[in-house]
Amino acid sequence: MPGQISPESKSYFGIKGIIRVVRGLEGYNSLSFDVNLATAQPGDYVINAISYKLGIVASQVFKVE
Repeated sequence: MPGQISPESKSYFGIKGIIRVVRGLEGYNSLSFDVNLATAQPGDYVINAISYKLGIVASQVFKVE
């Protein structure tokens, strides 16, 4: 399941910040958050966007090679 750290994970890190959700077309909103991955180790990473106010979590997995 995206957003969870597996028992096999050797390490993890977190970056947090406040972002603005921008109203999009046809009911699709967008958001962005810049992260410098220049020194990131190769592997799979998970991004979680959380709205505490609305109780919504969206997750996406991406790979650094």
